[in-house]
Amino acid sequence: MSRTLPHMRAFSAGKTGASRQLNELLAMQGSATPRGALRRFLLLKYVQTLLLPLGNELLLAVGALASLHTLLLLSSPRLSRKSSTVLLGQLAWADGLLLLRWSLGLESVLRVGKAWLCLGGGVEAMTWTKEGLLDAHHLASLLLLSCVSLEALLVSHWAAESRHVRTVRRARHGSALIWTGVVLQLAVQLVGHGAQVGEPEVDGRLNADVDSRVFMQICVTLAPLMYTVKQGLLALLWLMNTWVLFTVFYRKPQKGKSCYH
Repeated sequence: MSRTLPHMRAFSAGKTGASRQLNELLAMQGSATPRGALRRFLLLKYVQTLLLPLGNELLLAVGALASLHTLLLLSSPRLSRKSSTVLLGQLAWADGLLLLRWSLGLESVLRVGKAWLCLGGGVEAMTWTKEGLLDAHHLASLLLLSCVSLEALLVSHWAAESRHVRTVRRARHGSALIWTGVVLQLAVQLVGHGAQVGEPEVDGRLNADVDSRVFMQICVTLAPLMYTVKQGLLALLWLMNTWVLFTVFYRKPQKGKSCYH
């Protein structure tokens, strides 16, 4: 009896250790699955934003579905909150501009909300409003991808030195700054275009208000300048993100703890 007891204890301890290892393995697999899905989402957004045509509705719909799936993954309590997850969440939320754009297409059929949409008159106002939302979506996606690319470079080369920079708080502040710039650019573009192509009676109503006339004139003046700056920024960001895509994510895959590595 005294001889079998140690063997039973050893067997029980071995069984407990094996089950513990199995549970840890399952936990690791469960936590790795969201990271793999987020990495696939990020690569999809890189390809969609940098390489594929901008106005393809089918590709935009696929990206929107992937963004919806990503938002569901990011809402999981198992996923740790890092700067990378904050940026990927904002990148997924950028497809909300596409939903607004598609809702304008439905409005042309349902005839709902025509009063505030017809700034320059009917179908033309609808068309350039949808184009402005598509451009804003592309700009927001490219800026957020640039933040992800910057973090990927920091993780790849200066992981320890840049830990104080790659924080959730800084990611949120950077995302808020990006959205402020995108919304401001979209507002100036839409108001400036509406002032240029507005109907005479609309101009007459605006002329009665000095503040409105000055605001419209400022938007008309700033719109071409902002468009030129935006085109140069888009070209620069496209080159940077393309380089990061092929050097960091394609040629040199990382094994860090970040969710997109």
